[in-house]
Amino acid sequence: MGGGQATASDDGSYALSGLTADTTVTVTNTIKPAELTIRKVITGKQADMTKKFNFTVQRGGVTIYSAQLGNGGSKTIGGSGELEGVELQWGDAVTISEADNAGYDTTYTVNGGDSQSYGEGGAQITLNADSTTVVFTNAKKDVTVTGVKSAGVPGAVAVVGVAAFAIAGGFALVRRTLR
Repeated sequence: MGGGQATASDDGSYALSGLTADTTVTVTNTIKPAELTIRKVITGKQADMTKKFNFTVQRGGVTIYSAQLGNGGSKTIGGSGELEGVELQWGDAVTISEADNAGYDTTYTVNGGDSQSYGEGGAQITLNADSTTVVFTNAKKDVTVTGVKSAGVPGAVAVVGVAAFAIAGGFALVRRTLR
């Protein structure tokens, strides 16, 4: 019964050597917990920096977490996160959705990677690290003022008034010239 050796590798595989037919091998797999942090960033001169955005996290189509985040805010779930009772594991596929973002261009990054456009179905994330951080950025484009915008009747009255003044001034000039 002895003399055998088992070696585990980082990818989860095992190598067994020196075993006899009578050797019993017991393998215990421990699920690795995962942690998910959601952060919020708001940019742009026209943006409401006090606005809070609603987030939901779903796993398997079931909402497992909801939160409101404002500029600079963050929430961590799973692992040693702030929310008790939600267990996340390596390999979990989650969907993070953000509501109330109309008028903003929304992008997100995962663990500091490339920026991705936020789509209708939310951000699809597979947890493949001890800790995954997703940063949502809402950017409100600056609006360049290019002219006067009429606000209906008051604007029309102002335009008519300026035109009438210009016409009266023109008549006065012509009248003075004819004298």
